[in-house]
Amino acid sequence: MLQWLFVACSAAIAFAATDLLAYSRLSDLFSGGIRPLRAAFIFVSGTSVLWTRSDEVGRNVEVAIVYGALLSLAIVDFRSGYVPNVALVPLIVLDGVQLFLCGDMFSGIFGSMVVGGAALALHVVGKGASFGLGDVKLLALLGGIFGASRSMTLLGVACIIGTAIGLLLFILGVVSRRDAIPFVPMLGLAYLWQVVTHVF
Repeated sequence: MLQWLFVACSAAIAFAATDLLAYSRLSDLFSGGIRPLRAAFIFVSGTSVLWTRSDEVGRNVEVAIVYGALLSLAIVDFRSGYVPNVALVPLIVLDGVQLFLCGDMFSGIFGSMVVGGAALALHVVGKGASFGLGDVKLLALLGGIFGASRSMTLLGVACIIGTAIGLLLFILGVVSRRDAIPFVPMLGLAYLWQVVTHVF
């Protein structure tokens, strides 16, 4: 019971911190000001316990923090089209803990370089239309947290999901070929797929 509570609190704190940091930076974009996302906050807190594995406390907390932060960033990206640097702080802290306290520095640095490099290449090729620099930084952080293999899988699944959703929206006439579709929500969906299928 205590472990479930700890996991739920980790996800909730990551979500709330990311949300507050993002909207403190982007509050001028929203005429209605910052409105707390209570429903999403409760959803993240409650559903995070579904991913709990009783024998892996550290992994449970990692999953909960990434889950909370990614869901918040997905909402921010969907609403504003931006991923503010300051909103990445919870993931930066987690990445730092992974690199310096978990004894797997090489894997984290290598993952960050490989995945960040792939995202940067997509940013350059797409001239910033498909991938913003915020997406590149986020993917580099996830590469440091998860390592190269899992993060590249995450990126690949997110691209597949994004392509499928983009095609559907185009067929329905919701978007045109030149419209940019936020990528972080696709990353969030891909991460949920990894968590549900236990690819972590």
